[in-house]
Amino acid sequence: MQSISFFCGLIIYMCFSGSERHGDRAYVVVQAGEQEADIAIDNCEILAGDIPGKKLQLVSSWIDLRQLELDGNWARAQDGRDPMPIAPLS
Repeated sequence: MQSISFFCGLIIYMCFSGSERHGDRAYVVVQAGEQEADIAIDNCEILAGDIPGKKLQLVSSWIDLRQLELDGNWARAQDGRDPMPIAPLS
């Protein structure tokens, strides 16, 4: 996993190819303090783990704003290339 963004105490990671945690679902891993969740980038569904509701709302807003960049990064990661940094929620 590589960190792709950081904002409001959240660290957002994207997994590289070979990750089979959620099949073909595109997702990011969000770390909020000691809590962590895998969140689908197509509908912001929590696939695993848990983070506080307000933090999830922030991540959902960020995903909505950065959807195209996230889709591109997912494709890069699945090809074994490093994902690019993505601007934080501002």
